[in-house]
Amino acid sequence: MTGQPWLKVTHTINTGARPFLGHADPQLRQGILQVALQTPLTEHPAEVDMQYAGQVAAHFWAEPTLFHDGIKVTIQRAPDVGQAYRMEDWWFTPVNVPWQNYS
Repeated sequence: MTGQPWLKVTHTINTGARPFLGHADPQLRQGILQVALQTPLTEHPAEVDMQYAGQVAAHFWAEPTLFHDGIKVTIQRAPDVGQAYRMEDWWFTPVNVPWQNYS
Protein backbone atom coordinates (compact mmCIF):
# COMPACT_ATOMS: atom_id res chain seq x y z
CA MET A 1 0.00 0.00 0.00
CA THR A 2 1.40 3.36 -1.00
CA GLY A 3 0.00 6.80 -0.47
CA GLN A 4 0.52 10.04 1.36
CA PRO A 5 -1.21 11.02 4.61
CA TRP A 6 -3.90 13.63 4.04
CA LEU A 7 -6.63 15.59 5.81
CA LYS A 8 -10.27 15.28 4.79
CA VAL A 9 -12.47 18.22 5.81
CA THR A 10 -16.24 17.85 6.22
CA HIS A 11 -18.55 20.65 7.37
CA THR A 12 -21.92 19.93 9.01
CA ILE A 13 -24.25 22.86 9.75
CA ASN A 14 -27.01 22.54 12.33
CA THR A 15 -30.43 24.20 12.11
CA GLY A 16 -30.24 27.89 12.98
CA ALA A 17 -32.05 29.45 15.95
CA ARG A 18 -33.49 32.88 16.73
CA PRO A 19 -32.60 33.58 20.37
CA PHE A 20 -33.59 37.27 20.04
CA LEU A 21 -37.01 38.78 19.30
CA GLY A 22 -36.14 41.53 16.84
CA HIS A 23 -36.61 40.97 13.12
CA ALA A 24 -33.11 42.25 12.32
CA ASP A 25 -31.40 40.59 15.31
CA PRO A 26 -28.75 37.98 14.57
CA GLN A 27 -29.46 34.26 14.37
CA LEU A 28 -27.47 31.62 16.20
CA ARG A 29 -25.69 29.30 13.79
CA GLN A 30 -23.84 26.18 14.92
CA GLY A 31 -22.05 23.30 13.32
CA ILE A 32 -19.20 20.85 13.39
CA LEU A 33 -16.07 21.08 11.31
CA GLN A 34 -14.59 17.60 11.02
CA VAL A 35 -10.95 17.32 10.07
CA ALA A 36 -10.05 13.66 9.58
CA LEU A 37 -6.48 12.44 9.36
CA GLN A 38 -6.12 9.60 6.85
CA THR A 39 -2.90 7.63 6.57
CA PRO A 40 -1.97 4.38 4.83
CA LEU A 41 -2.08 1.31 7.09
CA THR A 42 1.61 0.64 6.45
CA GLU A 43 2.68 4.18 7.36
CA HIS A 44 2.59 3.82 11.17
CA PRO A 45 0.32 2.50 13.92
CA ALA A 46 -3.05 4.07 14.76
CA GLU A 47 -1.59 5.41 18.04
CA VAL A 48 0.68 7.70 16.04
CA ASP A 49 -2.34 8.95 14.07
CA MET A 50 -4.02 9.76 17.39
CA GLN A 51 -1.02 11.94 18.29
CA TYR A 52 -1.24 13.79 14.96
CA ALA A 53 -5.00 14.21 15.39
CA GLY A 54 -4.32 15.68 18.83
CA GLN A 55 -2.11 18.28 17.15
CA VAL A 56 -4.94 19.16 14.76
CA ALA A 57 -7.31 19.56 17.75
CA ALA A 58 -4.79 21.72 19.62
CA HIS A 59 -4.50 24.01 16.60
CA PHE A 60 -8.18 24.96 16.79
CA TRP A 61 -8.31 25.21 20.57
CA ALA A 62 -5.24 27.46 20.69
CA GLU A 63 -7.25 30.18 18.90
CA PRO A 64 -10.91 29.70 19.95
CA THR A 65 -12.14 32.81 18.11
CA LEU A 66 -11.67 33.04 14.34
CA PHE A 67 -12.46 35.91 11.97
CA HIS A 68 -12.94 35.88 8.21
CA ASP A 69 -14.39 38.74 6.12
CA GLY A 70 -15.71 40.39 9.28
CA ILE A 71 -17.51 37.25 10.48
CA LYS A 72 -16.66 35.96 13.94
CA VAL A 73 -16.76 32.21 14.58
CA THR A 74 -16.24 30.85 18.09
CA ILE A 75 -14.97 27.36 18.83
CA GLN A 76 -17.42 26.19 21.53
CA ARG A 77 -15.16 23.78 23.41
CA ALA A 78 -12.02 21.73 22.96
CA PRO A 79 -12.26 19.62 19.80
CA ASP A 80 -12.98 15.91 20.20
CA VAL A 81 -10.52 13.38 18.80
CA GLY A 82 -12.40 10.24 17.82
CA GLN A 83 -11.08 6.72 17.95
CA ALA A 84 -8.95 5.78 14.94
CA TYR A 85 -10.45 3.04 12.80
CA ARG A 86 -9.60 1.15 9.64
CA MET A 87 -11.28 2.13 6.39
CA GLU A 88 -10.09 -0.19 3.61
CA ASP A 89 -6.29 0.34 3.41
CA TRP A 90 -6.30 3.53 5.50
CA TRP A 91 -6.42 4.61 9.13
CA PHE A 92 -9.14 7.21 9.63
CA THR A 93 -8.89 9.45 12.74
CA PRO A 94 -11.64 12.11 13.05
CA VAL A 95 -11.30 15.43 14.88
CA ASN A 96 -14.62 17.20 15.52
CA VAL A 97 -14.49 20.97 16.04
CA PRO A 98 -17.81 22.41 17.34
CA TRP A 99 -18.38 26.05 16.36
CA GLN A 100 -21.00 28.77 16.62
CA ASN A 101 -21.62 32.25 15.33
CA TYR A 102 -24.26 34.96 15.51
CA SER A 103 -25.09 36.53 12.16
